[in-house]
Amino acid sequence: MVDDLKQAEAKKRLQDGRRMRKYDSATRAFQVDDGQSDSLGPLAELRGTWSSPVQGWNLIALPFKDPSAPFNYRLLMNQYGETLEFSFVDENIPNRGIDPGADGITDQLITGLDYQQVINQVAAEDSPASGLLASNEPGKNGIHHEPGLLLHIMNKTTQDDGENLSVARLATIPHGDSVLAMGKVTDWYDGPPTIPDLNALPVRATQDLNSPYLAPYKHFEDSPFFGTVPPTLPQFPGLFATNANAILQFALGTLNVKRTMAMHFDTKFSTGGIVNIPFIVKEANATEMIATFWIMELETPEGAPPEFAMQYSQTVFLDFFPSSDDPTQLIRWPHVSINTMRRMV
Repeated sequence: MVDDLKQAEAKKRLQDGRRMRKYDSATRAFQVDDGQSDSLGPLAELRGTWSSPVQGWNLIALPFKDPSAPFNYRLLMNQYGETLEFSFVDENIPNRGIDPGADGITDQLITGLDYQQVINQVAAEDSPASGLLASNEPGKNGIHHEPGLLLHIMNKTTQDDGENLSVARLATIPHGDSVLAMGKVTDWYDGPPTIPDLNALPVRATQDLNSPYLAPYKHFEDSPFFGTVPPTLPQFPGLFATNANAILQFALGTLNVKRTMAMHFDTKFSTGGIVNIPFIVKEANATEMIATFWIMELETPEGAPPEFAMQYSQTVFLDFFPSSDDPTQLIRWPHVSINTMRRMV
């Protein structure tokens, strides 16, 4: 009975997180609106809990010393499970300003979602083998926790260069990173997205996979990382660097997509950026994040409630080790994360 009550309370909290509230600017008072407000704009369908037990994948190069190797890094592959919860924060949050224009609107208004991302490792492999892999044992396999905010910028979104940046993502990561990425939205269109190939070989380094310097990448090119997926699964490509989106493209083929909306974030847009603690700046500086989220409504039988899936592809560039072509420049190592998720509640 106690467990049933706890589950009911948890379900109510999640449902409340998906509700909007009517806002009275004069009294600054709110009333539950049961999701009817449209102030979230493109973020509206994100509310709730998204889950993916085993369909997350990432690759990352990390500084590592192997005396027998002609390089000082290892390439780590992970298969992971993820829970991503979005809950309503506030709407019509005013940024005060002065606008001499004729429209008479002086303030910018923002509506926000809080999010919590929790990632647990399912399987991992690195090359060269380091002996440093995180445990796959439940309860001891947490490899990422990220609280953050997604913002719908409701007005005054046009930048000086003409870009229309109507969403933003703020993230904090326990490694010691803070991220602000502005974003663009591609509104709903019929059918599935087109997910591009993604080359995750290091930038400002040789692109020749036969070079001894890229031996860890060559290892996974010849033997893609399958995690817990049986090698006999037809057409499953595994994870490899010359197309890090291959698994995402494979998973998209299993979805019957009715319509798609996309959000593209980049810390190089406008005033975005990443701030890191001193150790990270010195050893493996996170300098840029690029991420695309594809939110998809799936085909369902007539009269059935709507179902949603989401895919994302995110690249964080880590800068370390001087480039052999130009020692004044650091090599940029792509840290790629991809996942296919379903909205549960």
